[in-house]
Amino acid sequence: MDLWNREEKVVNVRDYLVPQSLAPILESLLEKYGDVGAETNLSSRVKMYLIVILCGTIDSVCCTRILDITEDKLLNWRQYLRALEYAGFKIQFVHDRWRGVTKAYFGPRLRKLEDDTLQELETDITKYDAEVKEMTTKLERIKDKHRRITSEKSGKRSSLIKNCLRMAAKLKWKKAGAGLIKLG
Repeated sequence: MDLWNREEKVVNVRDYLVPQSLAPILESLLEKYGDVGAETNLSSRVKMYLIVILCGTIDSVCCTRILDITEDKLLNWRQYLRALEYAGFKIQFVHDRWRGVTKAYFGPRLRKLEDDTLQELETDITKYDAEVKEMTTKLERIKDKHRRITSEKSGKRSSLIKNCLRMAAKLKWKKAGAGLIKLG
């Protein structure tokens, strides 16, 4: 993320040299929270560089509407904040705001995901409900057919089947036309 224009004039704010566009942010930061990098054991040059990163990040956060936030911006802000915390800067207040902004960013997306998932599930329920009804109808037809065949097995058809099976056993090794005509 480009936090400041490198060709911009640098001004002195207390003990820090910062780009002129970030000076009001640093002044406000020092006024409200004090020197958040005072307890670090870093050289003054490194501290100044990190103060510029902090002010640039705060500027980026302050100039970005919640609706215009992207995941890349959230990740960049988070990386800068983690680096600053790791360096010993006392910036919990920025971190707390980042957490709130992250929730504001993901809230509508989670709601949409939830709504889309519910819609998809409702569609699946309707589809599978229709399939279950169709399969239930088929199952009932098959059960009906099974009952009919089972009940008829002991009745008239059973004797017909027995008669056919006897005929098959008697004729199975003979030619189909045996005895039909006399061949020479």
